[in-house]
Amino acid sequence: VSTQSTWAKLWNTFHAPQHVQQACEKSIADLGVGYLDLYLMHWPTGFAFAGDNLFPKDANGRMLYSDVHYLETWQAMEALVTKGLVKSIGVSNFNIAQLQGVLDIATVPVACQQVECHPYFTQQEMVAFCKAKGVVMVAYSPFGSPDRPWAPP
Repeated sequence: VSTQSTWAKLWNTFHAPQHVQQACEKSIADLGVGYLDLYLMHWPTGFAFAGDNLFPKDANGRMLYSDVHYLETWQAMEALVTKGLVKSIGVSNFNIAQLQGVLDIATVPVACQQVECHPYFTQQEMVAFCKAKGVVMVAYSPFGSPDRPWAPP
């Protein structure tokens, strides 16, 4: 993705197929562009749809999750390519089994997989998998995550 490219991520509360296009169109409008070069599914696990509430919780403060399977979300994202709203689609924070599941049903190529990857968390197995499958792996936090005490510098 060049520095001139525009990209965004589908947030977890918009995993239901009926919300995917609406969320994408909002990103396009917010960025002031006519389309996105790349649109990523941020996580394989969705949250319950709650309008503008991006972190829906129950009365006890626990997250409310969606029962929409990420493969349904992927198929709705493929429609965005067909409609010309996005040029490419990909995923973020998927494990190998989840990514393979997408690859198994994809009619639009998986452009990339974005995951945390740096010298302290090299993701060698994921790198090899993506390379073998022709999926570009994009490193999130390539210099590490010093704000997390469990991730030693």
